[in-house]
Amino acid sequence: VELELRNGQITDLYSLAMQAVQELPLTLDFSSKGDKGFKFCNGELPLLEKTRPSLIRSDWSSGQVASAILSGALYHFTRNWAVLRETEQPEAIHQLRVALRRMRSALRMLGRKMPQAEFQTLRAEARRIATGFGPAREIDVFLEAAQSGPLASAECPPGGDLLLQV
Repeated sequence: VELELRNGQITDLYSLAMQAVQELPLTLDFSSKGDKGFKFCNGELPLLEKTRPSLIRSDWSSGQVASAILSGALYHFTRNWAVLRETEQPEAIHQLRVALRRMRSALRMLGRKMPQAEFQTLRAEARRIATGFGPAREIDVFLEAAQSGPLASAECPPGGDLLLQV
């Protein structure tokens, strides 16, 4: 499903999107139909995205700075969400958490300069989502350490192979 505002109020489009998300099994995606088609035809999967520096100009207003920083964190998150959804790479979870941590830090910093109740709400939601990824990330780190450490040797302890079949 693709939603596009051709005329009318943006709030109506958001309301429709919220209603659709509550009633249908939808996932958020920021790729264009063209990009999806080319990637599908070429058998390409999305690539991990690491943090990019936010490019900020000295003549920008506080609002422009906030937009650049938060857009960068959101871009980082959404790119890695696609990686997690389509490839299940463990590193994607780490990058999602990094994006959320950057967003929370930016919201805290920006909230000091431009106190907005929405910043606190967004920050709390980013924390909630990051916390949800915590157990999955801990399992990934444990498996990586176990596979490259004591369970990688020829003298793997009894039952070690079962532990790695998570």
